[in-house]
Amino acid sequence: KARSGASLPGFASPLGLPASPLSERRPPPEKMSFKRTGLVAISSNSSARETYIKRLQSYNKDKLLKVLKDLESSGPVFVQALNLGDTVANKMGNQDPEVQAAAATVIGLMGPKAAKYEQYLTPALAHPVVQNRAAVVEAIGHLGPFLSNPEIVAGNAEDPEALVRVKVCQALADIEATKCHKTLAKLLDDKAPEVQSAALIALGSLIGISLEMQSEYESKIGAVVEKMLGSPRTKSAALDAVAAMGDRAPASIVGAVVGTLSDKDCATRMSAVGAIGAMGEVVASSKDAVPKLKELLKNEDAGVKSAAANAVATLGEKASGCGDDLAALLTDDAEDQSGLALIIGGGSRRPPPQMRR
Repeated sequence: KARSGASLPGFASPLGLPASPLSERRPPPEKMSFKRTGLVAISSNSSARETYIKRLQSYNKDKLLKVLKDLESSGPVFVQALNLGDTVANKMGNQDPEVQAAAATVIGLMGPKAAKYEQYLTPALAHPVVQNRAAVVEAIGHLGPFLSNPEIVAGNAEDPEALVRVKVCQALADIEATKCHKTLAKLLDDKAPEVQSAALIALGSLIGISLEMQSEYESKIGAVVEKMLGSPRTKSAALDAVAAMGDRAPASIVGAVVGTLSDKDCATRMSAVGAIGAMGEVVASSKDAVPKLKELLKNEDAGVKSAAANAVATLGEKASGCGDDLAALLTDDAEDQSGLALIIGGGSRRPPPQMRR
């Protein structure tokens, strides 16, 4: 039994006694580095960078893939801190397509720092393996405004594989390639719903950052959004696109967006809340929006009422007319349990409490 004022082994004394043996065994700050959200201790005789460089010298495919996948899972902050660009870029010349694709992915994690490796990436845009083309398009997208020729990504917009066309849309959005907006507009009519979705989200992001793009699509984007809101395969993407447009979204789609708060799918309702919050003043200025929200706050479905309440919250003072109806829900104990079957079966995660009751 410890006496009062004494310190237990491995713990600091409450009376300010010398540091415990446990604290003395901790590596010094200069030998610590961040990897994602945790601290990784680096031994005193070898740096993390040297360790990775050595591992990347292997001729064994499995070992190379393992270290490249490890870097990928570590995230961009860790990869950029290691400064492994030259070593990883050399792996683009490996004979194995899987190693090449993994190397391209890691180069992409370097962000703008990888701009000087563009020459290693662009030849692979015509790679015979679809996964490689997709990885390279995505990596080039991460170069952002430092990409010397954004149009080169648009060249893969007619790739026979939907996966690559999706990556093209995402890359054009990432590099803010407003000059390539016509490529995205064309992909809105793609035969694959996932490509249509990616194209609309990308176009929405360009509209959100550019007055020129807003002016260009002001009279046309509304019809596209409403059409995609009508399909279960593109509905969520349409709401994400609206959120990307923010207060530059057309007023003509307010009714359709607010209407999705009553969707049977909780994830769609959550996307609708985000879209309404992003539109803000556009929704508040609509004469039909607040009455519709008040109506949804009285809906029989607990999930719909919760979604409507969250939407009102995102609008703040702009939806003050819903105050009384919102207050009435404070004593409402009903809870949405529509997704319990999927949750119990392990197919999905439970929605946050504020979206259930």
